[in-house]
Amino acid sequence: MECDSKLFGISDYCIENKILHNLTLELNTKCNLDCIHCYIPHKVSYGMSTEKVLSIIDEADALGVLNVTLTGGEIFLRDDILDIISYIRRKYMRVFLISNGTLLDRDIIRQLRALNVAELGISLYSTNESIHDHITRRTGSFRKTMSAIMCALTEGLRVVVKTPVMTKNIHTVREIRTFCNDHGIDAEFTCFITSKNNGDNSPRRFQITDKRGFLEFLVSTMDKQSFLKEVKPKNLESNLCKYCKNSIYIDSEGNVFPCNSFLIKIGNIFEDPLKSIWEESTILKKLQEAKYSDITGCSECSLGSYCSFCPGFSYLEYGDYLVCSDENKMYSECRREYHNMILKGLI
Repeated sequence: MECDSKLFGISDYCIENKILHNLTLELNTKCNLDCIHCYIPHKVSYGMSTEKVLSIIDEADALGVLNVTLTGGEIFLRDDILDIISYIRRKYMRVFLISNGTLLDRDIIRQLRALNVAELGISLYSTNESIHDHITRRTGSFRKTMSAIMCALTEGLRVVVKTPVMTKNIHTVREIRTFCNDHGIDAEFTCFITSKNNGDNSPRRFQITDKRGFLEFLVSTMDKQSFLKEVKPKNLESNLCKYCKNSIYIDSEGNVFPCNSFLIKIGNIFEDPLKSIWEESTILKKLQEAKYSDITGCSECSLGSYCSFCPGFSYLEYGDYLVCSDENKMYSECRREYHNMILKGLI
């Protein structure tokens, strides 16, 4: 716990001083699953060469990056994945992995544990096999994913279950949380399903859109004490997205963005060094300075204490990161209602 507090302190320092601290690297878009809600339009790219990936790690290391998240696609489809992880660890950078878990066996998991991988994030859509496999559109994927989770726990590798909550699985979310609690697994839930990166909004049909659904999400996933700590007045002069000041995302084609949820292109690693993009991008500087007061109507809104506005989601859906969506307003209203339910002892 003390170590975590110190790491959070480093992160805050980097935000305050605009020091690059976190790198998320999309190694590929190729995937062995075909999830109904996936934001990747074409799951065919193997990604950049090993040499290019390692050179990016060198550049990130020179800038002081501590945390590297590797995502896909499915990263374990790459033949060089363990070599990449090993290279990052030799530079004493922390490695976070995001995977569907279906390609992991005990041998691979033991190698990840030996490399002291900080976290293995595994997507789990339900503890009900048929629902999970329906979402992945691959029969047998549930059993492989669960096998990977249990094997990782047995081998002492930290696992975080990651669950996008949508209309297809919201009625099983409580079971996921119970499963995670019973096995000492951290769980991360989100109720926002985005369009594909090419603008195709077909995944949005699985988005929760009604107050009843949002309240069910909050009741099923939120820790009450943690939620109460989040409820506080919004400082309109605070940064719209503080992570623009210490994080960056590079996709499998070398395009650079503030975040994998905030797809405003700020450069390309094949055209400019990472240092130049981080320190000189005029677009990034503008995003780093954006404030809540820049959003039309934000100062008059009564939901500020409950707002979880993400400029990246707004940009992806509306092409404007300074627009607050009706969906976000509804979710904020539900957060206020959830808060009142806690205060009245109803939950």
